[in-house]
Amino acid sequence: MSEPVPTRGPGSRVVHWLLAPIRVIVAVIVVLDELARPIYRPVAAWFASLRLVRRAEALVATLPPYAVLGILAVPLIGVEPLKVLALIWLSQGRLVAGVVLMGIAYAGSFLLVERIYDAGHAQLMKIRWVAVIMTAVTRIRQAVLQWVRGTAVWAAAMAAVARVKAWRLSIVQALRALRSPSS
Repeated sequence: MSEPVPTRGPGSRVVHWLLAPIRVIVAVIVVLDELARPIYRPVAAWFASLRLVRRAEALVATLPPYAVLGILAVPLIGVEPLKVLALIWLSQGRLVAGVVLMGIAYAGSFLLVERIYDAGHAQLMKIRWVAVIMTAVTRIRQAVLQWVRGTAVWAAAMAAVARVKAWRLSIVQALRALRSPSS
């Protein structure tokens, strides 16, 4: 005789509903990160190319693991809660304040946190619990992105992005045609 399939008890349903807002916030932040990447990538690349930033990254890479973690924690602790606060403000209808705060939080994240993390990644992965957490975060991020990319909303958004890119390209080509001397 086979074992009965365990069912969720009332307690697990409560936990599920209590965690739902956290899941939504994580999903929104992951999606916003993904949508913002094409916008910030050129700025981040320029920032990373600065001599001062390259020197700072080289220094971070030589530090012991817990020193890198300490340096990373300072901007991380300041930036990540700002993203959540911005989402709260946006949900309250404070559009301008929410968008401005989200922009500031993402700028701090892209320009500071990512540079420090990239420079000290090898050192950070020597700390077992950090490696475990980062592996879990990466898996969660990939699962959220896989789920989002499978939705109709994502497909519609990507179609809109493709139309905007095509429109932008046609404008650029038209402007180039105006500048070039006619034969």
